Order: sequence, then C-alpha cells, then structure tokens
Amino acid sequence: MAAVGHAPREPTLSALEDEITGWFAARRVVRPGSYRLDRLVRSLRAGHDDAMLAAVGDRLDDGARSRLNALLADDGEGAAYTRLSADPGKPGLDSLLAEIAKLELVRGLELSAELLAACIPTL
Repeated sequence: MAAVGHAPREPTLSALEDEITGWFAARRVVRPGSYRLDRLVRSLRAGHDDAMLAAVGDRLDDGARSRLNALLADDGEGAAYTRLSADPGKPGLDSLLAEIAKLELVRGLELSAELLAACIPTL
C-alpha cells in the first residue's frame, strides 16, 4: 500500500511473483503455467493502463484538451508532437536547443501536476 501523499510504486518482480503465488494458494486454485500466466498478466496490465489513460483523460479540462490536440496539428514544420517524441540525437548545441524548445512546449501546455498524481511513475 502506498504511503499517503506518494504515488504508488510498481512492485518488484519477486514481490509480484510472491503475491501471485499467494493469491492462487489462498483460493486453492491451480496456478497456470508461466506462458498462460504471462498472457493473463499482460492482458490485465493493458486493461489497467487503458483505465488509467481514461481516468487521466477525464481529468483534463477543455483548455488542456485543446492544447494537447494542437500538438497533433501540422504547424508548417510538421506536428509538434512529432518533434516532442523525436530522439534528441547527438549531443551538441543544436540538440540542446531543440530539447529546450521541447521543454518550453511542454510547459506551455500548462498541465496540472495533480493530473498524474495517482499514476505509477513507470507509466
């Protein structure tokens, strides 16, 4: 359980393995094989990620939605989102200036820090 005021942490692999084994044992259910269990976990994780994305989307106000949608529009140099997601490239002055421009673009979105407060940091 996460401490009050902190984002939840993703459990370690061994802790997760112990939790899964305990869950099956407590319910007296035969644990599926590794392949099937991996598929089940991936499916559950994808569902969780989708639900978290929907929850974050529901917290966006109209202004934030508009600013985020604007990232997808072609501004004459391509979509700003494409530039945001681009690899920084070789270290140098040009790449540093490009990364500063990305930071300014993200800050310009004016998204609330609380927007992602409930998310696990790896998400």
